[in-house]
Amino acid sequence: MATTNVQTFTTGEVAKHNTKDDCWVIIDGKVYDVTDFIEMHPAGAQIILDLGGQDVTDQFLAFHRMSVFDKYAPQLFKGLVRGATSTFESKEKRSTQLSRVPYAEPSYWQGFKSPYYNESHTNFRLAVRRFIAKEIDDAEIDTYVKSGDAPEKDLFLKMGRAGILAANLGPGKHLLEYKGPLPSGIKAKDFDYFHEMILHDEFYRIGAPG
Repeated sequence: MATTNVQTFTTGEVAKHNTKDDCWVIIDGKVYDVTDFIEMHPAGAQIILDLGGQDVTDQFLAFHRMSVFDKYAPQLFKGLVRGATSTFESKEKRSTQLSRVPYAEPSYWQGFKSPYYNESHTNFRLAVRRFIAKEIDDAEIDTYVKSGDAPEKDLFLKMGRAGILAANLGPGKHLLEYKGPLPSGIKAKDFDYFHEMILHDEFYRIGAPG
């Protein structure tokens, strides 16, 4: 999102926009006009109206995945808060960090012990998540879902070269015959059903069928 030659506002100016017909919020030092989004909000309009004109960064991070921000922010962007600095990481860098949304991450990745997962599963999840963050654009996914069209061939080729398609078939003799790489560099003989489950889990996070 370009931030050059854009309008700037004080927090006091933003605070004046707190009604159903004119509602702005601040997220990460940026101002967003959410007036047209109020009625579309899955949790209802009132929760936005209660926070209209305020800095809602903490509330937003507590209940939303960053993919929601990446999807809607460019459309709703109004300007910058004067003197504020951004603290959000890039999409790709965020891919290595735990989500702050309650129950959004598996417990073993939050430091809890598990008899089913080991370091190879953590590395595999990170590799898949990095691939998705780098190669799959949220706006393009939204276009595919609305149109019903399949993603571009180039994306499938990238998935093939990264070993995503091979891993999607799960463990077995067929995978032992596969000569290409697998995500995180894991060997085919060490690939188990938990790795396959992690792969599906990460792609479910995209929020699109197929």
